Amino acid sequence: MYVLPEATGGPLDLMTARIYLSRALLEGDVESCHHIGQAGCALESAQRSGEQVFVDLSGVRFMGAGVLHELLAAGRRSGQQPWICGPLGPNAERLLHATGTVDAFEVFPHAPGRGSRRTFLTPVPIT
Repeated sequence: MYVLPEATGGPLDLMTARIYLSRALLEGDVESCHHIGQAGCALESAQRSGEQVFVDLSGVRFMGAGVLHELLAAGRRSGQQPWICGPLGPNAERLLHATGTVDAFEVFPHAPGRGSRRTFLTPVPIT
């Protein structure tokens, strides 16, 4: 549970500013049909929680377009795009830019617990 930085500290603000997160962690080279299927299952499972899903790509060395398809499909299924957190590797950044999907996601510099909460909750532009 994380408190958004714009909360003023009042009980109602703190109550409405809390956000619950469900994490899907991807690591290594995610390119085979098996790995992409597992990523899709992980996203579906996380979405069932009803919480905002964030996908931790900090440990991904390589990902193919199939992973990107699963991320976009997760947003279509739930009506809410998953958030992406990094730090993103060069391959993930290139893929988001090359496919024109970089603006489809909120991208954060760190996963919760990896850097300050304020930093995590401040999206960063990928340039």
